[in-house]
Amino acid sequence: MLSTIRRRLPAMGHPLAPVLVLMGSVVLTGCGGAVQDVLTDTRDLYQLDKGNADCTVDQPMGTCQDVKILASKRHTFSSDFRPQWVEKPDKADASRVIDHVYRDPLPNGDMQLSVGFNARFRPGVYTGTIELSTLNLDPFTDWVPTKIRYRLEVGSGGTTNLTTLPAVIAGAGDWASFGGNGARTGYVPVSLDATKFNARWTRWVLSAGTVFGEGLQLGQGLIAVPDLVTGGGAVTSNATVMSLKDGTDLWQGLLPENPTQVVGQGTRLYWGAASGRVMVTSTTAATVLGDHTSKGNTPVAPGWTFAGGRLLMPTDPEVNYLSALDVADIKTPVWTTTLSDRITGVNFTAWGATADANAGLAYVSAGGVYRALRLSDGTIQAEAQVPTRENLGIGQVSTFQAPVLADDGVSTILLSHRDLTRGSIEQNHLTVVDRASGGSAGTCRASSWTTR
Repeated sequence: MLSTIRRRLPAMGHPLAPVLVLMGSVVLTGCGGAVQDVLTDTRDLYQLDKGNADCTVDQPMGTCQDVKILASKRHTFSSDFRPQWVEKPDKADASRVIDHVYRDPLPNGDMQLSVGFNARFRPGVYTGTIELSTLNLDPFTDWVPTKIRYRLEVGSGGTTNLTTLPAVIAGAGDWASFGGNGARTGYVPVSLDATKFNARWTRWVLSAGTVFGEGLQLGQGLIAVPDLVTGGGAVTSNATVMSLKDGTDLWQGLLPENPTQVVGQGTRLYWGAASGRVMVTSTTAATVLGDHTSKGNTPVAPGWTFAGGRLLMPTDPEVNYLSALDVADIKTPVWTTTLSDRITGVNFTAWGATADANAGLAYVSAGGVYRALRLSDGTIQAEAQVPTRENLGIGQVSTFQAPVLADDGVSTILLSHRDLTRGSIEQNHLTVVDRASGGSAGTCRASSWTTR
């Protein structure tokens, strides 16, 4: 009633109108009210044709159509007025899942709302409220925010009835290095029809750091992921092994250091850390069976190589060297060979070892020098100067290279010296080395190659 009186008084033109307002204010103030409470007019911004926006996706990274909501105006603002919006999750620490709320004015002054979701979240249900509001400069009008309840449900993906997958591909053994086998030519040739692919299952994983090199390890019917944690809650592990069949966790564990890559050999998993450390577990549990820290303190990429019962680890800095560890007991190196630099004061990192177990040899190219080493004791059998990047400066240089043995297994070795930057044309070389003599059979300088 008082709100009605307030609106009508200016039109009455009665000289006692202000007095009537003051008297009413004084009476109600004496009863416990405030002047502004009495005179405030409470209004709604919009009336909605529905008060809920829901989205359901069957797996993380899924998408859904925008939810359309008609907002009928309850105000007299200008035709270009657009309300502010804010997302308020039900849980204080919950992620924001509303991607956008488009507010398009209609000719009659109503508003067409389009609510869009971001479904890039791990499986679960996310709920909350979207509030539409406006900045209010009228002390006697209280615009009540218009509220929309939202709900996002993200499924785990895949299906419940999954066939068993083979643990081992017929005719293919475990990968011995990032390049497949010791010669880095062991990729399995397959023909795939991309049109027949669909998601078997999906898991949401969280990473506390950077994973590079081998990253995932696939084999033995499992997937081993370093420094990636499945599910939610507190991070209590840095190594996870999942089932290849359906993505369920087989085990999670906390290793002595965060692993950045993993390689599997038989029933063991070898987890590498950025400090030149390697930790060994079985494929069935997180118990550490072996632990070795090398002299260096640099990530080993493009990675280690298994050959002849040895784990070859290229590490740095201080000096460039290659260590061979017995895979049965990695506590003590079987041998360590120092590789002197061609450029004084510059250490070369991120280079890999290549091996030929039948010939009993390992091959490396670091610091502009190619070397062939005896696999049994690390003795250098042959070496040759080969081109490398010349604009190195002083310090530590990542070369991202490993020798590749020719397919015939007897003749030549390919050495690439390149910049990892996409499209770089600086100091890229491809060298062919004679495997028997160690001499260079030719070098091509790539002045216009795209290196990736």
